[in-house]
Amino acid sequence: MKTTVLIAAMTALAGTSCAQVLYTETFDGGVGGWSVWTTNNNTFAATHIATGGSPGGGFIRSSDPDNGVSYWRAPASFRAALAGAMGGSVSYQGRVSPATPLIFHADMIATGGGQTLYLDMPDPASNAWLPFRAYFDLCAQWRVGSLTGPLATFEQIQAMLADCTDFLIRAEFRNGTETNDLDTVVIDAAGREFEEAQSGFDTDLEGWGAVGDFFPLEWMATGGNPGGYLQVRDRNTGQLISYVAPQKFLCDQAPAIGGVLTFDLKTTANESVPSASQADVWIEGANGVVLAARLPFPPLPVWTSYELPIVAGAWRIDNMLGAVPSAEVFRDVLSNVSGLRIRAEFSTTADIGGLDNVYLGNPFPCPADYNQDGGVDGADVEAFFAAWSEGLSSADVNYDGGVDGADVETFFNAWEAGGCD
Repeated sequence: MKTTVLIAAMTALAGTSCAQVLYTETFDGGVGGWSVWTTNNNTFAATHIATGGSPGGGFIRSSDPDNGVSYWRAPASFRAALAGAMGGSVSYQGRVSPATPLIFHADMIATGGGQTLYLDMPDPASNAWLPFRAYFDLCAQWRVGSLTGPLATFEQIQAMLADCTDFLIRAEFRNGTETNDLDTVVIDAAGREFEEAQSGFDTDLEGWGAVGDFFPLEWMATGGNPGGYLQVRDRNTGQLISYVAPQKFLCDQAPAIGGVLTFDLKTTANESVPSASQADVWIEGANGVVLAARLPFPPLPVWTSYELPIVAGAWRIDNMLGAVPSAEVFRDVLSNVSGLRIRAEFSTTADIGGLDNVYLGNPFPCPADYNQDGGVDGADVEAFFAAWSEGLSSADVNYDGGVDGADVETFFNAWEAGGCD
């Protein structure tokens, strides 16, 4: 089934529990101690605007005070609140006008604990107020010294938060004059919520890469299972090709334990016989341990579906001759995944492979029992149509990324059959 739900390192501002909020500044009463710093090492006062913020009320503004790149500089009260934010996040509403991005400027610069950490975030996509969130965890990929420096360790992030002496949030995104606005800055101690990682390749490659001897990866708009898919062509110089998963499949995947890794493969040739040690799927942990699994059969020239259980007994350490990982080792790897690869070629010839519908998480629920009460009856019809008529994402029971008539068909096929096979 087609799946297209995306995970971003920075997500839209969500509601938070009062007990978890460490700092809030809405700028309704003034600039709140915030100022403007530029890469020319100049500091300027922020301008307070009394109305028109997000949501409502006041906000602060900067209008490109010099030829440097402008940043919002946080006050001491913000920096002090960071001490309890490890694993949590900072969120804010930002607006730029116009929104023509600069290239390769850090979006957050945080100094403390003897180092300066840098973070890259998505550029603004419009001139409207937009929500941003950055997490203080390994998944966010803070870097030490510059945007191209080494990834920050847990200890380095924690040290910065415990003794933060400067914290900058990028305000300016354009070469030339622009207006930059900031509102509703929140530090939240709550960590990110786990969401199943999925790639359906409906519109692009979704950040997937590859290793081995391949020509540039291709996004194919049609011919997937269904819709788009990722295609790789073999250069046939002797290196095994594997698909490499993007960030959303990495970091903390411990909630997927007990669930499944599913995906669809196809290939133009599959005559290669694997050795006793050959694996087809690899999950690498930040601790250096690699989990390996083998597919039960090679893919065909048509789409072939696979489901690997995310349980320790289904995996081996390093290769298929390795030991079965203990439950503790297995959880350590899944708690901080640094890499996921899926074998792409199964032939010694110059073959062509395809990947579609990758999913890591809990098994999909049966749509027939829509209300999940253990029975299939009229209550499920009522609950499904209530969600479907409102266009709720829970009504996307065929997992194709949209709520439409195809979901009605999927639901009723399962409901009339009394359940799922």
